[in-house]
Amino acid sequence: KGNKFDGPRGLSFDDEGNLYVADCCNHRIEKFEIIL
Repeated sequence: KGNKFDGPRGLSFDDEGNLYVADCCNHRIEKFEIIL
């Protein structure tokens, strides 16, 4: 389904500031690197 979320259920940050989003219906966890 490309880059669209389909049922995001949760999010979390790690110690390095990366964002993780659990996408239920796409059966995946997306990682986003936050660059400031």
